[in-house]
Amino acid sequence: MISKNTNILIFSLLIISIKWFFSYYYYDESLDVKIIFDSVTDGKYYFPFIKYLSDLNFNQTFDPEIINLNIIPLPIGGIFLHSFLFKLLGFSSFIVMEFICLFLFIYIFTNIFRFIFNFNDNLSILLSVLIFLSPIIIKNTFLNDFQFIKIFSDNIYNFRVPRPMISNLYFFGFVLVLLKMNYKKFYKFKYFFFLGLLSGLSLSSFYYHFFIELTFFFIIIIKKFKKNIFFEIRNKIKYFILGISIFLVVITPFIFNLYLHEDEYTYRQCIFNISFIQKIELIKYFINKYLTIKFLFVILLLTFSCFYINKCFQSDKTISNTFFALFLASIISPILFILISNKSCVMYHFVNLIILNGIIYLLIIISILIKNFSILKINKILYFFFSIILIGTFIFGESKNYQ
Repeated sequence: MISKNTNILIFSLLIISIKWFFSYYYYDESLDVKIIFDSVTDGKYYFPFIKYLSDLNFNQTFDPEIINLNIIPLPIGGIFLHSFLFKLLGFSSFIVMEFICLFLFIYIFTNIFRFIFNFNDNLSILLSVLIFLSPIIIKNTFLNDFQFIKIFSDNIYNFRVPRPMISNLYFFGFVLVLLKMNYKKFYKFKYFFFLGLLSGLSLSSFYYHFFIELTFFFIIIIKKFKKNIFFEIRNKIKYFILGISIFLVVITPFIFNLYLHEDEYTYRQCIFNISFIQKIELIKYFINKYLTIKFLFVILLLTFSCFYINKCFQSDKTISNTFFALFLASIISPILFILISNKSCVMYHFVNLIILNGIIYLLIIISILIKNFSILKINKILYFFFSIILIGTFIFGESKNYQ
């Protein structure tokens, strides 16, 4: 019997092999040219940063008249893996990174779905691959005409460097760790180690994720321990110290990079100061959006679904409550960020993440309902059949890209 990880490995190899087969079949180019022109949207603009970090060259001016510049700010958490492999393997490292990241994405979602489908590996893998392929399906159907679904498609996952290729792995990995903590023993050193590691990497790659993760974690522990939360933290302080220590170690290079960076470069990247008046206006904006009929309807729908699952499907309430807490964290995190930070860039990422996590929770609800009301069993024949369909879908999507 083929193991879960071997099946994930096979899917990952097939998808990456098909992707690069089309690139080589249609275009006779060197690998470096392929990587640049095959990059997703504007991901290629981060390739120079990968090269700078691999060479430890942080103040390239490209102007003989300008010298002694401060270093440029880098999303270190989002590119250091690319930089490390680039130093070792050259341009082929980009293909290797796509394979590694795809494997991790399917692995993370497979383990999430296993909590729903009673550790049914085959079904969990198929659904995880389907999540990865959902942007292709949405792009080539009428679903792309719906704004919220398109936002989900653009933000769930693709190979754009470093977001969401790397940053989303940190984010979904953080969610998986907290989910395991809710299902299993909450206090384990390895769990708090990974929470500190992933949150630190999130802050240094895509800080929007970090604020959601921070809020998400506090919602979980508040719900779990309620009025005993301060006693619980004090009693288990060694675990929290470990997580915080790992977090501080991970973000140290990023903090030094920000402290020593070139101010003019930050200004060019649209980073601006937020005054007290602007904070008030931004908070008012989000609250007004939260009070619209459309948003209140979504909140009520998802809240009712959460209560329904808690009442009718006791075995599924943990995963339902966890992802509902993630959705709530997405709503609270923009307010938290505005209150804490004195600088910002663009705020629409917070809005996109609210939509993304709302749809993810909706998919979790649908999965729970399918599990409880469907009689479909995924045997080896059906697994092979659906695998062929999924791979065929990817081939169709890739072929459309080159037409």
